Amino acid sequence: MRLFRKPDSAASSDPVERMEALLEAPLRAETDRPYPPIPWRGRRIRGGGYASLMPTVDEFFGTSSQVCGGFWPFGTDMALPVEGVPVGRSLATGAGVCCDPISWFKAGIIKQPSMFLLGLPAIGKSTFVRRQVLGLSALGMNAIIPGDLKPDYASLVGMLGGQVIRLGAGIGVVNPLDPGDLHYALQRLDGKARKDLADYYNDTRCALMEVLLTIMRTGRESDADAGQRGVTARESDILSVAVRVLYERCGGDPQPPVVADLRDLLASGPREVREAAVYDDPGNDELYAAQVRGLLADLHGFANRMTKFGRLFGEQTTARIDLSRPVDFDISALAQSGDDVVAAVLATTWT
Repeated sequence: MRLFRKPDSAASSDPVERMEALLEAPLRAETDRPYPPIPWRGRRIRGGGYASLMPTVDEFFGTSSQVCGGFWPFGTDMALPVEGVPVGRSLATGAGVCCDPISWFKAGIIKQPSMFLLGLPAIGKSTFVRRQVLGLSALGMNAIIPGDLKPDYASLVGMLGGQVIRLGAGIGVVNPLDPGDLHYALQRLDGKARKDLADYYNDTRCALMEVLLTIMRTGRESDADAGQRGVTARESDILSVAVRVLYERCGGDPQPPVVADLRDLLASGPREVREAAVYDDPGNDELYAAQVRGLLADLHGFANRMTKFGRLFGEQTTARIDLSRPVDFDISALAQSGDDVVAAVLATTWT
C-alpha cells in the first residue's frame, strides 16, 4: 500500500500556493500499488537512510576471566582469507586484510604468484610494497628489487640484513655477459646437463646483448659506422654464433668474458662467425668487415670506459648477488643519466 497526498485540482498556478495545498491535503492510500520493501541498508535516495559503511565491532584485549563471560553479538570469523601479509583493514567491514601473491598462490586463492600494483602518484604504492617485502621476509622469503631508482627499498633491505648493490658511473659496474653463479656451475657439470645449461646461458646472453644494442641505437640516426637502428637478422645470427664461440673459448676461465672479449672475437673473425656473416664467401675479408663494422662500433661503445655505456658495462661485475638474503639494485645514481642508460641497466639487472 502506498500513501500519497492529492492536491486540489482547482489550486492556484502559483508554485508556493500549490506546495501549501499539497502539504495541507489529506493522505490517501493506494491499495493496488504496493510499496516495495525497504532494503536492510536503506534506499539509495535522499532521505532514504542508506548506510554505505557498516559499523565495526569494537576490539579489545583482556584475560580469559575478563572477556569470556559472554559476547553480544556473538563473535564470528572474518569473511576474508587470513593468508599472507597483513596490509590493513577493509573499508566496508573493518576486518583485517591479509594479502601477498606468494601466500595466496600457495593457498590456491590465485592461479599464479604475481601481482600488478597500479595507482596515482604519492598515494602509497611504495609503502605498500615495502610492507609486502617486510612481511614476506618474516615468512622466510627474500625479495629481489632489480631496479630501485629513487631508491625506495634500499634502507629496508639494509635493515633486513640484505645486500644493496649500487650501480652507476664510478660506483658499480654490471657485466652483461656475466650470468652470475651460472658461470661457475657450468664448470662443475658435464654431459647433457652442461650442454642444456650452456645453451640457456648462450641464448640469454645473446638476447640481452640484442636488447642493449637496440636501446643504444634507438633514437639515433643510422650511419655507415654506427650500424642500423635496431639489430638486423644477420647481426642477430652473428651475435648468437659469436657468443657461443666465446663461451667455448672462455668457459673455463676464472672470470666470465666481458664485452671487450666479444668485440675482439668479432674483430679476429673466426671461421664460425665468418660463415654466419658471409655464408657464400666467408674468406672474403672485405665483405666480412662490411657486415660487422656497425656491430663492432657499437660493441666498442659498450667496452670503452670513456663512454656512458662503457662506464656501466665495460668491466667485470663489481658485486655478485647473494641469493641467501634480500637484494636491492640501487640505481638512484642514474636518475640524471638519460632514459636509455636507465633502460639498459634495468634490462641487465632483470636478466
